[in-house]
Amino acid sequence: MTATARKTLLLIYHSWTGATEQMIHAVARGAAG
Repeated sequence: MTATARKTLLLIYHSWTGATEQMIHAVARGAAG
């Protein structure tokens, strides 16, 4: 795997986990009222 490919994968991974984290927080906030 090239360094560029690894960087791209990391970027995608972080953007996905970041979005998921925001969703979890939003759901938690909604549940808390």
